[in-house]
Amino acid sequence: GARTPSGAERGPIYLAPIRVTAGPPLPPEAPVLYSFGPEIRLYGATVEQMAPDRLAVRLVWGARYPIAANYGISLRLQDSTGREWAAMDTQPGYGFLPTSLWRPGEMVTDRYEFPLPTDLPQSPAYILRVVLYRFPSLQAIGECPIGPFTVPLEMPYEEKIAPRQFTMPPVPYPMEVTFGGEIRLTGYDVKREGDHLLLTLYWQALTSPRGDYTRFVHLFDPATKTVVAQNDAPLRGEKYPTSWWVAGEVVSETVTLSLEGVRPGAYRLAVGLYDATVTRLPAVGPDGYPIPDDYPMLPLEVQIEP
Repeated sequence: GARTPSGAERGPIYLAPIRVTAGPPLPPEAPVLYSFGPEIRLYGATVEQMAPDRLAVRLVWGARYPIAANYGISLRLQDSTGREWAAMDTQPGYGFLPTSLWRPGEMVTDRYEFPLPTDLPQSPAYILRVVLYRFPSLQAIGECPIGPFTVPLEMPYEEKIAPRQFTMPPVPYPMEVTFGGEIRLTGYDVKREGDHLLLTLYWQALTSPRGDYTRFVHLFDPATKTVVAQNDAPLRGEKYPTSWWVAGEVVSETVTLSLEGVRPGAYRLAVGLYDATVTRLPAVGPDGYPIPDDYPMLPLEVQIEP
C-alpha cells in the first residue's frame, strides 16, 4: 500500500483521469441534435439493446468553448405517460471523459451500459432523457429526449433531425393568427380517438424567432372559462425549439388532450404561445387587431357526449 515518507499508511490513492490524445474533429456540417447551455452540443445519440436487461447508449458530444466545470450526467427511461422505469447517474465516460478536458471542435464519443428492470413492460413509446447537471447544486444545464423507441429493441435506434420544410401542406381548417410578429398559426385539424382529442397545428416562422417558446392548448367551458383539459409543452416536444427555426419554415405538430373525467357539454379550444417568463406572446388576428388576453380561440365547438 501507499505510504508517506515517514512510512505511515496512506490508504488508497485515486488519480484524476487524464486525456492524452484528442478525439477526431467534428465535421463543420455536423447537425446539432440539442444544445446544452452555450458550451455543449449533442451531435449523435444511438440506443441498442445488447441483452434483455441492458441497453447500450452511445452519445456524441462537442464543446464550443473550454468548459471550466465537470458536469454530471443522468439517463432516465420514461414511458409515454412520463413514468420513470429506470435511471442512472454518473459522469461522462463514467468519469473518464470529464467535461473540463473536452477540447473545442473535437468529437467526444461517450458510451454507457444502461440497466433495465426485469418487470419493464413491452412498449413502443419509451423515451431516454439525457440530462447534464452541475455539482454540487444538481442544477440541470440542459436535457434532451431520445426516442421514442420500442423495448424490446430489435434494431438500433438512432436519433435524427427531420429536414426543414418550407412548403405548407394542405391545411384542413385554415386560420391566421400571428404571435409576437414572429410565428403564425396557419390552421389546424382535429379528431377524436376514444378518450383523447388530437389537435394538429400548422405553424410558420415569419422570421427567426428570438426565443424558445412554449405552446399551450386549453379545452375550456365558454360559460365559466374553466379549463377542463390542457397541454403545455415546447413546440415539437423539446426536440426542435423555436430558436432553431428560420424565416419561412413550416412546422406541424399533433397535440393530445386527455378527455378522461371531462363532463358532457360544449367546449371551446384556445391556442397560444408564451416565453420563458410565462408571458404570452402578443396575438394578432387576420384583421390586424390584437386578440383579447392573447388567447386565440379556434372557430369550432367540441361536443362531449354523455
